Amino acid sequence: MCLKASIITPSYNQGVFIEKTIESVLTQDYANIEYIVIDGGSTDNTLDILKKYDGRLKWISESDKGQSDAINKGFRMATGDIFAWLNSDDTYEPRAVSAAVSIFEKKTRLGLLYGEGYRIDENGVRLGRFPATTYFNLWKLIHVWDYILQPSTFFARSALESCGYLDENLRWTMDWDLWIKLALLPEYDVEYTEHFLANSREYAGTKTSVGGLNRVKEIRDIMLHHAGENYAEGFRLHYFDWITKLKLAGDEDITQKSIDFLNNLPIPDEEGYCPPETRFCTKKGLPEQILHLEYEDKDPLEVNIFVNDYFVKQVVFDKADEQRISLNLDEYSIDMPFHLVAVEYSRDIPKPKLRAFL
Repeated sequence: MCLKASIITPSYNQGVFIEKTIESVLTQDYANIEYIVIDGGSTDNTLDILKKYDGRLKWISESDKGQSDAINKGFRMATGDIFAWLNSDDTYEPRAVSAAVSIFEKKTRLGLLYGEGYRIDENGVRLGRFPATTYFNLWKLIHVWDYILQPSTFFARSALESCGYLDENLRWTMDWDLWIKLALLPEYDVEYTEHFLANSREYAGTKTSVGGLNRVKEIRDIMLHHAGENYAEGFRLHYFDWITKLKLAGDEDITQKSIDFLNNLPIPDEEGYCPPETRFCTKKGLPEQILHLEYEDKDPLEVNIFVNDYFVKQVVFDKADEQRISLNLDEYSIDMPFHLVAVEYSRDIPKPKLRAFL
């Protein structure tokens, strides 16, 4: 089966960039692409550029209620099996679509795919890899930050329809909100690929750059909605990032406490080894989850397993070994859209080489 990919580009007065965006889509090596540009009634040269590509893409130009409304409009027009949106100042890497489609063809449960990407400047000069991208971790996505580069994402049409498209009330975090909603669908999986799929353009006029305090407040609101906390662990990260960019003088003591806090988040380190408390999220609707523990040290280690703060069992390693623990999630209720699995060991011992993953 040759899956059809539908790419949506929302646009408004981006004539300086949009042709590069269009060319990056139309020069892909995958033939079965439907490309739709939803323009919000541009008054610059955007429409002249779009007319040049009549017959090679679909486009409309009319007033809308913002970026999310425009993207949703494109989604509802699209007929593909796989959806994506590419903003009018971003670009795809060559062979991005074929790389994404090949993964969807192999993984029938795949709901959301994201990959690596580059940062580029106003002139298209590559600034380096987008540094936040990492392996998928639901707890980190909900509680800390959005490490998924938006133009590097592709998602199943059926998954998008199940979670209800973009929230048109959101101006800055509609993509982050969508990733969480897709990740929480029990019948679909999320996958990370090491392929470099897209380029995100960074310059002073981007919506993120000028969002200011309103953007920070929206981040707080989305974390409250999904994490159930007014100030989830990652909120300080976004707040102080905003303060730093404005070059405002903040309270140094608070800033240092924030940095110390973020440096000690209970997330596995870059090598995958666990700090004393490591937490994972898993979707509701899954009756059973397998927790994999891999211990690489020779000294004995006792590990306590919790589900939604309920103690489940203690696992004892007498030596380097691997263990698989079956967790019956439905036995432990929680008023949240996900289950929280915690792996803890004593803080009194040096950090052991313990890996844990679901």
